[in-house]
Amino acid sequence: MLLIGDGEKKSMFGLFKSKKRYEQESWALFIAAQDAARNAYFYENLEVPDTTEGRFDLLLVHIFLIINRIKDEKGGPQLGQALFDTAFLNIDEGYREIGVGDMGVPKRMKKHMLAFNGRMHAYEQALQHENAREELASALDRNLYTLVHFEKPDTLHRMTAYVLNNAAQLQSAPINDIMAGHITFMPPESGTMTKES
Repeated sequence: MLLIGDGEKKSMFGLFKSKKRYEQESWALFIAAQDAARNAYFYENLEVPDTTEGRFDLLLVHIFLIINRIKDEKGGPQLGQALFDTAFLNIDEGYREIGVGDMGVPKRMKKHMLAFNGRMHAYEQALQHENAREELASALDRNLYTLVHFEKPDTLHRMTAYVLNNAAQLQSAPINDIMAGHITFMPPESGTMTKES
């Protein structure tokens, strides 16, 4: 999984600098999002593609959940930007560690950044819609499950429930804890349950 570097290098894009505000907090939030996205349950039971792209897209779902929670809080936009920087610094370094050259990394990073912006917008708009569950399911189908032909009829329903349940849990979590880098995601084994389940 191309996500972990040493956290100290500077990207050739010049976008990432060490020792910045919210560095420790953004790192802690990134690790929490990454750990959640590494749960094998998503790939074995929720049909998320076990590929670099699939894992990247699932990571973005968790990063979205964090940014969506903190965006309107004091310092939230700054911490959200720091989280973005931390995530993409590590993706950048991951590519370099496996030997992707200086010519190839920027192209891949540009693609990932466009994907990030598009997905953040799609998920945010979905949650704000009056039919949030239906709109979110559609957004996840287009982005997380782009090339997936579902083998289980309830997969998309359960993944949608996971995102909605975690969004609700984070909304009720103490904001001071989240801003300090402390966050817990519901495990997919229980987080995919709905009231109708």
